[in-house]
Amino acid sequence: MKYFKTADPDDKSQGALSDRVHFLKCEEGGMKIMCEIAEKIFAEGREEGREEGRLLGKTEEAQKTVFNMSAKGFGIDMIAELTEVSAETVRTWLAQKSRVPG
Repeated sequence: MKYFKTADPDDKSQGALSDRVHFLKCEEGGMKIMCEIAEKIFAEGREEGREEGRLLGKTEEAQKTVFNMSAKGFGIDMIAELTEVSAETVRTWLAQKSRVPG
């Protein structure tokens, strides 16, 4: 991979690898392939980011609900059951919240 990133496309010292680098970096068909690959990687990364955002949002909402229920006097087992979060996770979140000033 390092060779591909740093290689001079006109350097023919690496045989078939040099030929492929030249094709991908300089020729119309190769540049089209590289653009398609780059677009695919970008789209996959964007979707992964969206999914992480959705999961983070769900976690933040669940934490808020856990904190609110705890403040209203609900027990850990009841909170876990109603929020569909494990009791251990509920305990961890509540312990972390009690350590955070504010």
